[in-house]
Amino acid sequence: MPLELSRHVTKSFPSLSTFEYLIYFCDYGSIKPELAIYRNCLELLKAAPQDILYLDDRAENVEAAARLGALALPAFSIMLVEGAIRRLERDLSSYFGSHRGIIEG
Repeated sequence: MPLELSRHVTKSFPSLSTFEYLIYFCDYGSIKPELAIYRNCLELLKAAPQDILYLDDRAENVEAAARLGALALPAFSIMLVEGAIRRLERDLSSYFGSHRGIIEG
Protein backbone atom coordinates (compact mmCIF):
# COMPACT_ATOMS: atom_id res chain seq x y z
CA MET A 1 0.00 0.00 0.00
CA PRO A 2 1.45 3.40 -0.92
CA LEU A 3 2.35 5.74 1.96
CA GLU A 4 -0.34 8.34 1.18
CA LEU A 5 -3.03 5.66 1.05
CA SER A 6 -1.90 4.12 4.35
CA ARG A 7 -2.22 7.52 6.07
CA HIS A 8 -5.66 8.05 4.51
CA VAL A 9 -6.83 4.63 5.72
CA THR A 10 -5.62 5.34 9.27
CA LYS A 11 -7.43 8.70 9.38
CA SER A 12 -10.59 7.45 7.67
CA PHE A 13 -11.21 4.41 9.86
CA PRO A 14 -11.16 5.40 13.54
CA SER A 15 -12.06 1.83 14.50
CA LEU A 16 -8.48 0.89 13.66
CA SER A 17 -7.50 2.56 16.94
CA THR A 18 -8.71 -0.67 18.56
CA PHE A 19 -5.37 -2.16 17.61
CA GLU A 20 -2.17 -1.49 19.50
CA TYR A 21 -0.14 -1.42 16.27
CA LEU A 22 -0.91 -0.58 12.67
CA ILE A 23 1.92 -1.87 10.53
CA TYR A 24 2.11 -0.70 6.95
CA PHE A 25 4.81 -2.34 4.90
CA CYS A 26 5.54 0.93 3.08
CA ASP A 27 6.93 2.26 6.37
CA TYR A 28 9.59 -0.46 6.41
CA GLY A 29 10.95 -0.32 2.87
CA SER A 30 10.08 -3.93 2.26
CA ILE A 31 7.27 -5.68 0.49
CA LYS A 32 5.51 -8.98 0.77
CA PRO A 33 6.47 -11.77 0.35
CA GLU A 34 10.00 -10.76 1.46
CA LEU A 35 10.62 -12.52 4.78
CA ALA A 36 12.31 -9.43 6.25
CA ILE A 37 9.01 -7.56 6.57
CA TYR A 38 7.37 -10.42 8.43
CA ARG A 39 10.37 -10.63 10.79
CA ASN A 40 10.24 -6.86 11.38
CA CYS A 41 6.59 -7.14 12.31
CA LEU A 42 7.20 -10.03 14.68
CA GLU A 43 9.97 -8.06 16.36
CA LEU A 44 7.78 -4.97 16.77
CA LEU A 45 4.93 -7.05 18.17
CA LYS A 46 7.33 -9.04 20.37
CA ALA A 47 5.47 -12.10 19.16
CA ALA A 48 6.43 -15.57 18.07
CA PRO A 49 5.27 -16.60 14.59
CA GLN A 50 2.95 -19.25 16.03
CA ASP A 51 1.08 -16.47 17.91
CA ILE A 52 0.12 -14.68 14.69
CA LEU A 53 -2.98 -15.07 12.55
CA TYR A 54 -2.01 -13.86 9.07
CA LEU A 55 -4.65 -13.29 6.37
CA ASP A 56 -3.88 -12.32 2.79
CA ASP A 57 -5.50 -12.66 -0.62
CA ARG A 58 -2.24 -13.64 -2.38
CA ALA A 59 -1.01 -17.21 -2.14
CA GLU A 60 2.70 -16.26 -2.17
CA ASN A 61 2.20 -13.98 0.86
CA VAL A 62 0.28 -16.65 2.76
CA GLU A 63 3.01 -19.18 1.97
CA ALA A 64 5.78 -16.80 3.18
CA ALA A 65 4.05 -16.19 6.51
CA ALA A 66 3.44 -19.91 6.91
CA ARG A 67 7.14 -20.64 6.27
CA LEU A 68 7.93 -18.51 9.33
CA GLY A 69 5.44 -20.49 11.40
CA ALA A 70 2.41 -18.18 11.46
CA LEU A 71 -1.12 -19.48 11.14
CA ALA A 72 -1.55 -18.17 7.60
CA LEU A 73 -4.86 -18.39 5.77
CA PRO A 74 -6.00 -17.19 2.38
CA ALA A 75 -8.49 -14.34 2.58
CA PHE A 76 -10.22 -14.24 -0.77
CA SER A 77 -13.50 -12.91 0.55
CA ILE A 78 -14.78 -11.24 3.67
CA MET A 79 -17.13 -14.16 4.27
CA LEU A 80 -14.25 -16.65 4.29
CA VAL A 81 -12.24 -14.42 6.62
CA GLU A 82 -15.19 -13.93 8.94
CA GLY A 83 -15.82 -17.66 9.05
CA ALA A 84 -12.16 -18.43 9.79
CA ILE A 85 -12.03 -15.86 12.58
CA ARG A 86 -15.28 -17.09 14.12
CA ARG A 87 -13.94 -20.67 14.14
CA LEU A 88 -10.70 -19.51 15.73
CA GLU A 89 -12.55 -17.42 18.32
CA ARG A 90 -14.68 -20.42 19.21
CA ASP A 91 -11.68 -22.75 19.42
CA LEU A 92 -9.29 -20.31 21.08
CA SER A 93 -11.59 -17.92 22.93
CA SER A 94 -9.07 -17.12 25.64
CA TYR A 95 -6.37 -16.41 23.05
CA PHE A 96 -8.37 -13.61 21.43
CA GLY A 97 -8.91 -11.63 24.64
CA SER A 98 -6.90 -8.68 23.30
CA HIS A 99 -6.02 -7.38 19.88
CA ARG A 100 -2.26 -6.80 19.53
CA GLY A 101 -1.97 -5.48 16.02
CA ILE A 102 -3.02 -5.45 12.46
CA ILE A 103 -0.64 -5.81 9.57
CA GLU A 104 -1.57 -4.44 6.19
CA GLY A 105 0.36 -4.30 2.98
